[in-house]
Amino acid sequence: LFFYIASFSFFLAQFISYLSSNNKQEAGTKLLLYASFVLLPICFSYLTTRKIKLNQNAVFKSLFYGVIIILIYGSIRFSYDILFHNVRYDYGRAVALLVKYIPHHTYFSMFILISIFSVFSGRIENSENRKSVFILPILYLFLILLGSRMAIILGIIILPLFLFNKMKKQNNKMKALILLGVFMSIII
Repeated sequence: LFFYIASFSFFLAQFISYLSSNNKQEAGTKLLLYASFVLLPICFSYLTTRKIKLNQNAVFKSLFYGVIIILIYGSIRFSYDILFHNVRYDYGRAVALLVKYIPHHTYFSMFILISIFSVFSGRIENSENRKSVFILPILYLFLILLGSRMAIILGIIILPLFLFNKMKKQNNKMKALILLGVFMSIII
């Protein structure tokens, strides 16, 4: 209940700001942005009252494939600009060109981190068929290219430690050692 009240309070503050604003167009844009603070709690409370269960694996799988599609699209557009539009490519502008075609880089970095976690925790594929693990170096490369410092710290330091502890608790010591070796090689 506290979270619903807090979420509604954020929206209410923005609504009061909208009413007292002279620039209704900009205030309306902000109000639309904050509408998720009201709509998402209502949607999730509907799911819990109706006892509807979300298929978490399907949600993580959709997120993972969505991230892959966006990265492919951004890379193709980035390459197209360089090859056919003669956009100047240098190391300082390369990331700016890539970010031009990818949604907000900080949020998208977090989606990449969630995708990495879902691959390692087995949410994408069952344990016998783990082909998506081979995409992880590419996801880490894009995580670094997007340049969100917080996501890089989470991806290189905290996520491996979290996954190592999780696998250690599950008595998967061999997998945990392999995971530690992979992350150490990425860091180096």
